[in-house]
Amino acid sequence: MKRRILRNVGMLLAAASTAGCAILTPLPKPVALKERLSSFPVKGLPIEAPVAIYWDEHQIPFIEAQTDDDAAFALGLVHAHL
Repeated sequence: MKRRILRNVGMLLAAASTAGCAILTPLPKPVALKERLSSFPVKGLPIEAPVAIYWDEHQIPFIEAQTDDDAAFALGLVHAHL
């Protein structure tokens, strides 16, 4: 019984400290859309064929690739960038 209580208290403290880090971390400074898109990596990527990434007016990406591997890589790159 004591062991379970101590474990629960420990888990509660760990969760509270993790949440505290998220609350105390400042938000990144705002960046203009043009600057964000210009920082997207385009050289030295491990892809087999050209990949096209289009962004609509709501900045939703559309990816065209010749291979599944390249499409998956580009999708991961878009997710990491956003």
